Amino acid sequence: GALTWETAASGVNITSSATAPSAPSVGDQWFDTSAGVLSSYVTDGTDSDWIDISSANGLAASSGGGGGAMEFISKNTITSNTSYSDFTGISGYTRYILQVDELLGSSGGSDLGLQMMVDGTPHTSAYRYELRQSADGIWGTFLSTYGSYIQILESTSTTSNNKSAATVNISSLHGTARTTAHGVGVSFDNATGRYGPIVFSGADYSNSTACNGLRLLMSTGSIAKGIFTLYGIKDS
Repeated sequence: GALTWETAASGVNITSSATAPSAPSVGDQWFDTSAGVLSSYVTDGTDSDWIDISSANGLAASSGGGGGAMEFISKNTITSNTSYSDFTGISGYTRYILQVDELLGSSGGSDLGLQMMVDGTPHTSAYRYELRQSADGIWGTFLSTYGSYIQILESTSTTSNNKSAATVNISSLHGTARTTAHGVGVSFDNATGRYGPIVFSGADYSNSTACNGLRLLMSTGSIAKGIFTLYGIKDS
């Protein structure tokens, strides 16, 4: 029968590992770090399985191992309060995938933002973005004026069993065109006390020179815990 999406009872989980989660719920996502493939757990009402949702968008490695292959670049693991998490000296790739796992903020209800950098110095203005999260109904954040980052997670928690996660697709980082970022995530909404899926997109309007770095930071307070993993994609 046709595949159908169902709402997971305890919220969507996003896992980044070389092996599939042992007890997934429908709607959960798994990024296979060994194959560079993002999958979602779906059901047709009788059987359930992991379905690749990334290859059609060019995120998975090509069958010939050439252009389109995803390569691991670096991982930042934060275990105590840190002002920001940086990836510097980035080069040689057409696009990037940034995986955010197990995120907690030091201040309840703070948001996670993404900035572009040039030689270690972040752009701190001229970002525009839109973010939508569904917890108690669908609502959104739209930044019509310029802000200091692209928001990728909303109203995060400080409690250890309420971690948030996201997958971010980044394009045009090294050119003079606007760098764009879009993706999906799951965040524990500190205001409602529930998990909700998130979609977001945004751009850096300040690009006048090629960027070579990324910075992740909270809207208030610090990053208390989190795992940030960066992958690069070469088109040729």
